[in-house]
Amino acid sequence: MVGQTNKGVCGMLESESDRDKRAQSPIEAAINENLRKVYEEALEETVPDRFRLLLDELRKKETGK
Repeated sequence: MVGQTNKGVCGMLESESDRDKRAQSPIEAAINENLRKVYEEALEETVPDRFRLLLDELRKKETGK
């Protein structure tokens, strides 16, 4: 389950993501890091004007009901 913790070495708590990082091969770790970077870049992109206009039109139609 996501977010679960277990007691690791010396009784210290470790998260599931820490265990996943440790178990990954170098290739898997590189792929995961690149995917994370692409996702973060996509989040920073702005919404194109044509989509913003469409969203505005939809909002106007919803409030006009």
